[in-house]
Amino acid sequence: MRKQEKKLDKGMVKIFVLYLLVVLLSFTANAFTANGTEKTFDFAVTSGKNAELSGSNYKVSQVIGDITSVVNSSNFRTELGFLRTLPYLDGESCQIASECLGGFCCSGVCQSSSCPVQAESAPAAAASGGGGSGAVEDFSIDKEYIKALIKQGTTIKTQFEITNIGTETLSFDIDYSELSDFLLLSDTKFSLAPSKAKTIDVTIFASENQKPDVYSGNIIIKGNSVEKSLPVIIEVQAKEALFDIIVKVIPESKNVLKTDKVTANITLINVGDLKPVDAVLHYAVRDIEGKNLSFGSETLAIYNEVHRIKELELPPEIMLGTYLFYARVSYGTESAAAGDVFYVVAEKPTTCSDGIKNQNEEGIDCGGQCRPCGISALKSIWLFIRNYLLSIFFIIISAAIAAIAIILFRRRKQEEAQKTELRGRIETLSKFIELALSRGYKGEHIKSMLMAKGWPENIVDNVLDKVLLDKLRELEKKLELQYEQEKIRQIK
Repeated sequence: MRKQEKKLDKGMVKIFVLYLLVVLLSFTANAFTANGTEKTFDFAVTSGKNAELSGSNYKVSQVIGDITSVVNSSNFRTELGFLRTLPYLDGESCQIASECLGGFCCSGVCQSSSCPVQAESAPAAAASGGGGSGAVEDFSIDKEYIKALIKQGTTIKTQFEITNIGTETLSFDIDYSELSDFLLLSDTKFSLAPSKAKTIDVTIFASENQKPDVYSGNIIIKGNSVEKSLPVIIEVQAKEALFDIIVKVIPESKNVLKTDKVTANITLINVGDLKPVDAVLHYAVRDIEGKNLSFGSETLAIYNEVHRIKELELPPEIMLGTYLFYARVSYGTESAAAGDVFYVVAEKPTTCSDGIKNQNEEGIDCGGQCRPCGISALKSIWLFIRNYLLSIFFIIISAAIAAIAIILFRRRKQEEAQKTELRGRIETLSKFIELALSRGYKGEHIKSMLMAKGWPENIVDNVLDKVLLDKLRELEKKLELQYEQEKIRQIK
C-alpha cells in the first residue's frame, strides 16, 4: 500500500513539473527585473512586449531581447531571463535591430526596409548675403555613371541632370578634361537655386583613327564647397571589326566587399571570315582612371562564339567606389574591348539572391518580399519532370533541325556535282558534233551514232540544234563581212 502511495506521489510530482514547464514556456516574456522596498510582493507576467508594471512597493520591467537597463534596490536585485521566442513584426516597438523580423529598428519601431538616413549638413558656408547656421550645400546627379558604345568616326548623344537639394544657391563648375578627346558638354559654368535642376547635354565622339578599346574617366562636378564625380565609360569599336566582345559582371558581384572576388561572364564572337582564330584574351579590374589593379590572360581558339567566366581578386588596399571589369581580345593588330561596372562597398545591400536570410524572408531568399517560397515536394517533382521533358523535347527538335539541314546541304552538293558533270559531258558532246560536221557527216548520221552509244535522244537533238545554230550564225557573220567588203571594193 505504501509503495503504491509513493508511486502515486512521484507521478503527481512529475505531472506538476511538466505543468510548470508548459506554463513557463507558454509565456512570451523574455526577461524582467524587479525591485522594491519589500522582498515579498505580487506581480503578473503578461504576453505583452516591453511592458512595465509598477506598484507602491515594487517595479516590474518586462523586456523582449536583452535586458537594456538595471533596476537596483537597497535590499535586493533580481534578474530573470528566458530564451528568445518570436522576433517582433513590422510596426511593433523595439530597442535593437536584432529583435525585429525585418532586420531594422527605426526610431523604436520594427520595419523591413532600411531606416531613412538624414542628409548630413555641410559646414555652414559664408554664402553671399550671409547664410545661417542651418545652411546646407548639396546636389544630386540623376545617373550613377555614363556608359557608351561607339564605333570609330561616329557620334552619339546622351545627358544627365543636376539638382540642387540644399538650401543655398550653388555655383557650378564642371571639369571633364580627362575625357576631352571624347566628350563635349553643353554647359560647364552655371548657378542653381535650391530645388532647381539643370540638364547637361553630352556629345560623345570617336575619331576615325581612334584605337578600339575601353576609355574611362570622371566628370568632376563642383557646386560651391561640394564636389562629386560622374564616372564615364566609353567602348570604342572598329568600323570593320574582326571580333565582338561582351562583358557582364554577375549579379552577386555587382556590390562586393574588399575581401571578395569579382566574377564576370565574358562572351567572345568571331565576326570575321577567318575561322578559327587563336586570339589572346586579357581581363582586369580597373579603376575609373584606367589603371589595372589586378589582371589575367588566356589564349583560346575562337570559331564562332566562346564564353568564359573569369574571377579576379581585389587588391587589399582598394578603396570604396566604382570600378570596371575590363576585357580585351586581340589577334595581331585587330582587337576589341568591353567592360562592366561594379562597386566596392562597406556593406552589401540586402537582396533576394544573396544566399542570406536577411530581410523579412520566410526562408533563404524566399518568402516575404522575396515570394514565392515553400514549394511542396510534389510540386518540386513535377517541376523537375516538366523541365526534364522540355529539355528532351528541345534536344529532339534541335537534332531534327540539324539532321534536316545536313540532308539538304548534302542534296544540294550532289545536285551541284551532277550539274557540273552534265555540263562537262554536254561540252564533250558539242565538240564531238562539231568535229563530225567538219568532216562532212550529216546530222542524222551523227544522231544515230550518238544514240547507239547510249546518249538520250532529247539531249542529242538539243546539242545538235545548238551546234547547227552556232554554225549558221558564224556563216551569217561571214556572209555579212563578205558583203561589206564587196561594197567597199565597189565604192573604191
